[in-house]
Amino acid sequence: MADMTAPVTAPPTQEELLLRLSKVREGMEKAGLDYYLTAHTDNVYYLTNFSYIPFERPFF
Repeated sequence: MADMTAPVTAPPTQEELLLRLSKVREGMEKAGLDYYLTAHTDNVYYLTNFSYIPFERPFF
C-alpha cells in the first residue's frame, strides 16, 4: 500500500489523466450534463496537469 503522507513528486501518467477525465464524463452523464466548466486552479491542474496562476478574473 502506498504511503498516503508522502508527497507526490512525479507528474501523472497519460493513463491517469485519461482515467480522471473519464470519471468526470461518467459523472456528467449520470447528472445529465452536456458541459463541464472549471476555473479553479486545483481542478484544472488535476484534470490536465497544467499549472497556471491567474492574475485577473478568469475568462472563457
